[in-house]
Amino acid sequence: MIKRILLLALFCSLGAVCSAQVAVHVAPDGDDAADGSEATPFATLEAARDRIRAIDASPEGGVVVWIHGGIYERDTSFELGKADSGTADSPIAYRSRPGQNPVFLFGKRIPTDAWKPISEAAARRVHPEVTAGHLFELDYDALGIQNGERLSNADQSGGAPQSFVLFADNLRQRLAQWPNTDERLTVAGDSGWATPNGTRDNYSFFFGEGGKPTDGSTQNELDLDGTGRSGRWKARLDSGNDLWLRGHWRTPWAPRLSLVTEIDLEGQWIRLASVPPGGMGSKYSPTFKSYDGNDYRTGSGTERYYAINLLEEIDRPGEYAIDFKDRRVYFYPPADLRELEITVADTDQPIVKASGAEYLQFD
Repeated sequence: MIKRILLLALFCSLGAVCSAQVAVHVAPDGDDAADGSEATPFATLEAARDRIRAIDASPEGGVVVWIHGGIYERDTSFELGKADSGTADSPIAYRSRPGQNPVFLFGKRIPTDAWKPISEAAARRVHPEVTAGHLFELDYDALGIQNGERLSNADQSGGAPQSFVLFADNLRQRLAQWPNTDERLTVAGDSGWATPNGTRDNYSFFFGEGGKPTDGSTQNELDLDGTGRSGRWKARLDSGNDLWLRGHWRTPWAPRLSLVTEIDLEGQWIRLASVPPGGMGSKYSPTFKSYDGNDYRTGSGTERYYAINLLEEIDRPGEYAIDFKDRRVYFYPPADLRELEITVADTDQPIVKASGAEYLQFD
């Protein structure tokens, strides 16, 4: 537990060095074998932390770690414990050097030459309205990216989680989804969402004819744009790639991220890997006896869902998808790749982790 961390801003005049009995310096071009002075700074925060631990008593005025400008690339948390505490009279402060701009890059920079034109097999899966030559692929295993195993467990509540996040020039790129967030499929629909056409059972819903939703509409939104989406999604499943839908299957306030196991083109229905809590279909819709003789909700026809992380749905610059089967990232860059700095956030850990530490200042 973090007992007490003081986040204090220390206002010093530009270029001034605030008074402290002990000063330790860190710089991107430093050396952890150095003495941590201004002339020969350390390279890492860990070396500065360990230097402070070696001080027997809290010096009058405390300790300040001056962090010089530049980029500090990290792949682990900077950890502080009880041994790294200051006192009320002698706090330990970590501060940027006045007038300088240190940047902690808690991600992995992707070299331009790591991106390749997409393979012929991937090109056949690209959205029909997109030129395959606009997309590039990345072998993320070759770069040591760690969190590329899966998107999520089935029936994940809340927002859609993901393995790693792609950035271009420090701007977060979008994980591909259908419909796009600003795309309204029907006049009565919501932007960024599609609606089922009634339930088939507790696992599945109709996307075309067959269901009996209470709103009476059985328009096939999945194939509305003429790109053969249902067939393209089925081909994706048949090739062994996963397909995830995030939906309000039962209530309009509890979205679930669910894995799809089957798409039936003739019957026009989609089956999920597991039953959403409470079953498929709005809790406010009446019950009916399904093909198997069991009672299920009919569904209102206003439940909402969208698909996420599909190469097949990358249709705008700035979108990407993670292919867990082929171990590739597919990306439609927003500009010439040679002019972009691409980074990957590959961790769910914080940059700074403090436990039992007191009287620390970060500025």
